[in-house]
Amino acid sequence: NVLALGAVQTKMLEKAFPGYKAPCSAGEMAKYIYNFSLKTNSLSNGGVILVSDITPKR
Repeated sequence: NVLALGAVQTKMLEKAFPGYKAPCSAGEMAKYIYNFSLKTNSLSNGGVILVSDITPKR
C-alpha cells in the first residue's frame, strides 16, 4: 500500500512555499499514519490511498 499524503504543514513546506498553509498539520498526519498502520493495513492490499489531494502550486 502507498499513502499519498499531499500537502502537510511542515518546515520544509513553509520554506518551499512561504505563506502557504496546508490543511493538515504534521501531527494530524502522523496520527492518521499511525492509526492506518495499526488498524487498516490488513483491510487493503496493493492500493494507492489518497489521504490529501492538495498540492501547492508555485
